Amino acid sequence: MERKLAFGSALKYVRVQKGIAQEQIGASQSFVSTIERGIRSPTIEKMEEFAERLGVNPATLIVLMQVVHDGEEDEILKKVLDEIRALKNSFAQT
Repeated sequence: MERKLAFGSALKYVRVQKGIAQEQIGASQSFVSTIERGIRSPTIEKMEEFAERLGVNPATLIVLMQVVHDGEEDEILKKVLDEIRALKNSFAQT
């Protein structure tokens, strides 16, 4: 599954689980529909707005997209955590 469609699927899943209409997440219904169908990708700012309106962290949408695309959430989360820890250590030294 391509990433645009995976992100759209993740966005739709969270939105539906929370019982929120497309119009309620900060954009027009048609814009949200094009994202959920994998036709368009949101900007970072729009993704943050979606996450805020959905009551989740923006990283949750990205990780859920990865799970939809690649599966195995435990492996994805472990890899991300390991990468963040390694990068945080080197980032703190700069």
